[in-house]
Amino acid sequence: MRTLTLAFLVAWAPVAAVAQIDSATAAAPKPGAEVRITTRIGRTFFGHLDGISVDSVRIRIMAANDDIVVAAIPLDSIMHFEVNHRGAPHTAEGALLGLAGGALVGAMVASANCLIFCTQQEQDQSSKDFELGLLAGGVIGALTGAGIRSDHWTDVAAERVRVTVRPAGGGLNLGLRLRF
Repeated sequence: MRTLTLAFLVAWAPVAAVAQIDSATAAAPKPGAEVRITTRIGRTFFGHLDGISVDSVRIRIMAANDDIVVAAIPLDSIMHFEVNHRGAPHTAEGALLGLAGGALVGAMVASANCLIFCTQQEQDQSSKDFELGLLAGGVIGALTGAGIRSDHWTDVAAERVRVTVRPAGGGLNLGLRLRF
């Protein structure tokens, strides 16, 4: 059984090393990124990434008195490490909702001028009121939607297995690190 396990690890290690390098370079967050870290004991830290060292992750956290505190969280205690990718603004959705609301308000204001048996001047005023409500609602909705962005949290894979290959003399050195 030990021989089979050793053979599996030797066969799997180069594939895992390539996958780990590819995922580490593609998903490595940059300093300043908005991060959320959950530890193994259930405590959640939320802030901006300050840096990642060999044994810890440092994040800048806003304290209760509006001071910025740098917290160092040991890598071994991290259960989830997530990075926020801010979504696109919701300008179009806001404009559509604003148009609908503006049409409703414009129709109510227009109907206040004249309900039945309207003169041409009252009909023109009602049309202008409706158009003004539609325009104002659309602009207000678009501006509101432009300020709203969705959060998209993605989990960053924790580096639990690391395989290193270094040239040494006439051959290669192979290193395997397992972190629990």
